Amino acid sequence: MRLGLVLIVLSLALPVACGDAAASLPAAATVTASPTVVPTASPSPTVEPTSTPRPPTPTRVPTATPDPNATPTPAPVIIRSTRDDDEGPAAEFEMILLSGEGFALSDLRGSVVVLNFWASWCVPCRDEMPAFELIYQEYKDRNVVFVGVAYADTEPEARAFAEQVGVRYPLGMDYTDEISASYGIQALPTTFFIDREGIITKKITGRASEGLLRIFLNSRIR
Repeated sequence: MRLGLVLIVLSLALPVACGDAAASLPAAATVTASPTVVPTASPSPTVEPTSTPRPPTPTRVPTATPDPNATPTPAPVIIRSTRDDDEGPAAEFEMILLSGEGFALSDLRGSVVVLNFWASWCVPCRDEMPAFELIYQEYKDRNVVFVGVAYADTEPEARAFAEQVGVRYPLGMDYTDEISASYGIQALPTTFFIDREGIITKKITGRASEGLLRIFLNSRIR
């Protein structure tokens, strides 16, 4: 009888204990799953493209502007009396003048001849030609003849410069260089003084001035 009562009491007490134990347990925490954060890669720094360095611009050295009013320096003048390579009769030659007429040196025998080798590109030649024209006009009535032979030149340029200066004495072209070779021309201008007998008496290499031309002509004219 006592055993039965104990069992009944125990059976009634167990649910209450279990309920109390369950009530004493803490409630389960709700776990909210945090989203997985995928770490993003740090952005690479922007790399500016490197430019190929340009070579430095070369510094231009200013060149001096030639002064158009500057007085040209005359070329050295070499005066020679007749020597072994110059003496003797002047070499005979023929040429067609810029005027279209024929010319032969032998036709001038009996006159004093000033034979000038020149070119339109030759600066000393251009400097001296006005003096040649001036002296020619001054002495032409005294049986003096000036003759110009254009060497290593072109007819249009020679003609243009002669017209610019206003040259009136005979001018011709040495188209084949044979005339210049026969006189041994190695520099321009070169001038020969030929006497009335056709003999070379003086040779000038370089620019001839008015005064120099007068000295030589006055010594030849009697």
